[in-house]
Amino acid sequence: MAGAPSHVDFFDPKPTLAKQDGQPMPDSLLKEVRFAFIKKGIRGLMGPSFRFRRHGQCGMELSELLPHLGGIADDLLFGSQPAVHAVQPPPRPALMQCGRRNLDCPPKGAWLNYGPGTASRNLPG
Repeated sequence: MAGAPSHVDFFDPKPTLAKQDGQPMPDSLLKEVRFAFIKKGIRGLMGPSFRFRRHGQCGMELSELLPHLGGIADDLLFGSQPAVHAVQPPPRPALMQCGRRNLDCPPKGAWLNYGPGTASRNLPG
């Protein structure tokens, strides 16, 4: 959902970024790509703002912003998404939900709703 709270604050601890908090951004990340809002001299990395800890037998790391969700972590379905290298925000929700820039196929939420409730073996993927 565009405009929803960030997954980074809730479900994505980013341990390497947490270790590099406050350090300058490596030039290797900036040499081939021009970013609209990253200017020379203002290039510090910022790690997660909240603490994370593991919950349940699944070991899912959840932020301190979700203190009660950890109690049912083993009962939830957590989906992960491959990295998307789209710089502009508009295609991101389509890529995240459908796996494509165009909204020409059912979003994964439709498959999640359909798939677990059916005995059919004719599911995508």
